[in-house]
Amino acid sequence: MRTKKDYSRPQSAVMRAIRTRRIAFSFHNAAPSKRHFVAGDIAMSHLVALMSGGFPSGEESFILAVRRYRNQITDPVLKNQVAGFIGQEMNHGMQHRNLNVELVRMGYWVTRLLDALGTRFVNRMKDNLYRIPNTVAKLALANTAAVEHLTAVLGEKALTTPWLQERLSDPEVRAMLNWHAIEEMEHKAVAFDVYRYVGGSERMRILSMAGMLALLWVPLIFSSSQSLPIRGPGGTRSTPYAA
Repeated sequence: MRTKKDYSRPQSAVMRAIRTRRIAFSFHNAAPSKRHFVAGDIAMSHLVALMSGGFPSGEESFILAVRRYRNQITDPVLKNQVAGFIGQEMNHGMQHRNLNVELVRMGYWVTRLLDALGTRFVNRMKDNLYRIPNTVAKLALANTAAVEHLTAVLGEKALTTPWLQERLSDPEVRAMLNWHAIEEMEHKAVAFDVYRYVGGSERMRILSMAGMLALLWVPLIFSSSQSLPIRGPGGTRSTPYAA
């Protein structure tokens, strides 16, 4: 295990800056016109809405997990990359929160629920950030590194899958998700490098990744369940959230 004492350069860091790009999207003026805005696909629309609902608080919790150890970093490259990581994640959260306002208006109740629960969690994390035991703080950092890796992998897959790009039929939503994916790929190693820098163990990192992989099934199962037909009055078959 490497510690700060024998840490000279982050293993996966490269000599480049991670820039914060001030990009804004107009969901109010160019909002998805249909409830099932991903090419009319119920499951995919709910999956995007579910993920977007969790992004603002998720991004903020990742920032806090890294910020807890920010003052311990002396490597100049990693220090600059942490600043870029925080800036990018803050902007991701703001843009997804703007999208969530529109999704809630369209009736995606899970977006509102996740945003509310996530906000409560983040507020508690903020209040106790420097009182959390070091082991718990490192676990939060390991979870952040795991999720950042997964979102970068999923982002690359989304960007390079033509049929998925075609299904993101709303241009503003597609542009925002693609921008988010590109920046996730750009800063995917930052939390991992910070974790290694502060002496995080491989055992904790591997267990954390296993846990995050298991949790991936939750949004997939939920979004799929929304497209299952149910029997309504008179024996008719319909989906629970038909447009």
